[in-house]
Amino acid sequence: YVEAEVDGAVFSGEVLGGGVLTKAYSSLDHLKTYTFRVYAENDAGRGTAFAAVSHQPSILPTEPQGFTATVDTPLHVRLRWTYPADTGRGGTGEAVVSFLVERDDSPSYTSLVEISNNLAACSGLSCDV
Repeated sequence: YVEAEVDGAVFSGEVLGGGVLTKAYSSLDHLKTYTFRVYAENDAGRGTAFAAVSHQPSILPTEPQGFTATVDTPLHVRLRWTYPADTGRGGTGEAVVSFLVERDDSPSYTSLVEISNNLAACSGLSCDV
């Protein structure tokens, strides 16, 4: 027997055959937390559930918002942005673990800098984060 909850409310319970050892759920909502339990049953009844497992699906975040570049001095630019409208985890900024800044000073983006806050200053051939 497999039981599934969404945000604490049971939405599915299903008896599976004794030889079935997997169950897949699709079309999950990334804004909700799902909890799953599996029980074994025999002719005496249903046993105790294995420890529940929880999962919150994630999707890729949308693009950062309000991206601007301000020239501070002739060789210094300050980049600013805000968190994406949808971070892939319900819209909270804490879900974003890093940002990737690409600088194009050649035909292809070859200078990549990964940062963990929303402010970077680039000067010459390097970025200060």
